[in-house]
Amino acid sequence: MGRMRFAVIVLAVILTLTLVVGVSMAEEQQGNRFINAIKRFFGATGKTVENEVNAVGKGVKGTADVVTEEVKDIGALATGDGSKAKDVLVKPVTGSAEVVGETAHDVINAPIKAGQEVYGE
Repeated sequence: MGRMRFAVIVLAVILTLTLVVGVSMAEEQQGNRFINAIKRFFGATGKTVENEVNAVGKGVKGTADVVTEEVKDIGALATGDGSKAKDVLVKPVTGSAEVVGETAHDVINAPIKAGQEVYGE
């Protein structure tokens, strides 16, 4: 009876060790996939923020360019160049609309662009 008990205990220990090793290997493989997914997710999130910041920066520069042109046109109008009267009224509206449209387009598409850059799609 003593040998049988010893054999059962040894067999149980071997099965337990085999199970523990198998589970830890499976967790390691799953952990790597999980970690890679997290890295990709945060990479895409970071890239999205980067793209959005670039889009807003581009929009701010575009707005500054519109204002600069408006100042030049007002200066020309003040010096007697009557042909600039239309530009003083029309250019700021159309320029601002273009800048807002482009900025909105770039910000909305930032996550899509980031996903394509990070996931290679």
